[in-house]
Amino acid sequence: MTDRPPLSRLAILGDLERSPHDYCVLTPPEEIETAPVLEILVEPRGEDGVAALLAAAGFRSAGRTRDAALFAGATAEGPLAIALRTGFAHRGMPFVRATWLMSRRQPQEQAVVPVPAPSPEDRLLVALLTWCRDADSALAPSSRALASGKGLDDRYLSGHAKEVGLLEVFVEATLLASSGVATVPRALAARFRRALVAHSGENASLLIRSRFGRRPRRGVVIALVGPDGCGKSSTARATEAILARVPGLGVRIAYLGPWGQIRLATTRLCYRLGLVPETIPWARRFRARLRGKPETEDSLLRCAWKAAKAQARGLAYYAAIWLELRWRYFRDVRPTLRRGGVVLAERYVYDLAFVHDSVSIEAYPVLRRLVCRLFPRPDLSILLDNEPDEIHRRKPQLAVAEIAHQRRAYREALSRDALPHRILRTEAGLAAVAAEVAIAALEAEPPRSPRKDA
Repeated sequence: MTDRPPLSRLAILGDLERSPHDYCVLTPPEEIETAPVLEILVEPRGEDGVAALLAAAGFRSAGRTRDAALFAGATAEGPLAIALRTGFAHRGMPFVRATWLMSRRQPQEQAVVPVPAPSPEDRLLVALLTWCRDADSALAPSSRALASGKGLDDRYLSGHAKEVGLLEVFVEATLLASSGVATVPRALAARFRRALVAHSGENASLLIRSRFGRRPRRGVVIALVGPDGCGKSSTARATEAILARVPGLGVRIAYLGPWGQIRLATTRLCYRLGLVPETIPWARRFRARLRGKPETEDSLLRCAWKAAKAQARGLAYYAAIWLELRWRYFRDVRPTLRRGGVVLAERYVYDLAFVHDSVSIEAYPVLRRLVCRLFPRPDLSILLDNEPDEIHRRKPQLAVAEIAHQRRAYREALSRDALPHRILRTEAGLAAVAAEVAIAALEAEPPRSPRKDA
């Protein structure tokens, strides 16, 4: 990276426009100056050249999803992710001819920089066929308007869809979009896949090769931590909306905090039987009584009994919590990681290091540290930080002194265990913080070897 100030988005697009590489901006022109993710189509032979141009502008490679190569960096307006596509395919089988799309590019005059963009027909083809591929995705309102509108070249649309073996699928998807259907029926998504495979022997060969070809980026876990009221849930939702715009990248929000959203019967049983941690450190009081420096008026025998009972409760409770969190990790986190996606974790097991149900605790230090050590570490922990008074104003659940204590404890825990982490101040507003988290998620270094738990 160079030491020069970051370029603006328009300057980067201007450099791309002056380069010899053919490209097409897929992001709607009205969003080019504000969108957190810019999607650009380039010809395969020009991908390395455009990547070098982005590197010269200070962008770093952030791996590759099933659809695009990702680059992340800073611009004069703030953090930005760029997704470089070389085509539109499902498991290696093309469903939109990128060469046809590039040959019909049109300058978007309403944009500040008249960048080349797809024709309305190609925008509709890409939107509807991608909608069929990703059965659970939503269709943008602008694409619905195109599907319902007039003045498009129907001959080109039908010819292009027929060329890739998806004419019937495209016609049905157009009818569904114009009638306001929210998500594509799974039957139509299955027909989309079958039609692609049956279209040609080359597609079947591409499907087989895709299973043994280059794998997408490994998945990453981003843990959002901090005291109650620092904005973990809001930041997770806003970041999810940003990352959902990255082509081919799966995103999931998972709650991995020890308190709330209980799923396993073993954890519920602990609460029902009263097997919860003692907030009074009876083990420490017992040791103090042995040293002749009592911290309570209880006898040695009574201290020993209470300490043993407290340790038994703690052992049962923290074993149940560990099983609970591992089950959530198995169900919510691991599938997304295997597909190369991003998991945004609201809270993490580290809460056990110094609090119980959002209240500071001193008892069971060995048990609490053991549970934290035996749980998979995130690829990056982000501490959402602000002044205690401001956090209390936002959510007056904890006292200001308790919030200040937890802020210090989070910082010490992340530094003590040498965990990859960042501290983000939240004064800049939700949109700016979410953009920072999204870029950090793309730049997070995934493990070089498969995870032990995967």
